[in-house]
Amino acid sequence: FRSNKRVPTHMLMALGRGHNTSTVIQTFGRATCNGRSILKENGIQHVKILTTRSDYRIGGYIQNYIDEVGQREKSGESYADAVTGSNKKLPHSANFLDQSFREIGRERGLRRQYGKEINFEDSPRELSADDIELKAELWDQKDKQALL
Repeated sequence: FRSNKRVPTHMLMALGRGHNTSTVIQTFGRATCNGRSILKENGIQHVKILTTRSDYRIGGYIQNYIDEVGQREKSGESYADAVTGSNKKLPHSANFLDQSFREIGRERGLRRQYGKEINFEDSPRELSADDIELKAELWDQKDKQALL
C-alpha cells in the first residue's frame, strides 16, 4: 500500500454514524500521510478523498480551529483561553461542532459539553457557497432529501 516510491492517491471514506469526529480526522490522515514529496515525484499534487459533505467539512473546519488556537497562543493567550475563545470568540469558520452530528471523542456527551464551553461567532445569516450549491442540488429532490 505504501512504500518509498508509492503512496495513496485516492481515498473513499464512508464511516458509519457510530464514528466520532476524532475517527474522521484520523482516517483522513491515514491516506494523506506524510507522503507529499512522493506524491509530487509521481506527478500528483494531492490525495483525492470521496466522502460525505459533512465529514469533508469537519476536516476543514477543525483545521481552521487548530490554526486559530495556535495563532492565539503565539500572540500570548493561554491555552485554555485560546481553546475556548473566552477572550475573543473564535471565528465561525472554526466551528467544527456545527458541521456534523458526530461526537467529538469516544465519550458520549462531549460534543454537547464543549458546545457550551467554546465561544464561537454566530453563524452568518447568508448561505455559504457550499450551502448554496447543496440547496440547488437538493431543494426539489425528495429522493435525495430522504437519504439525509
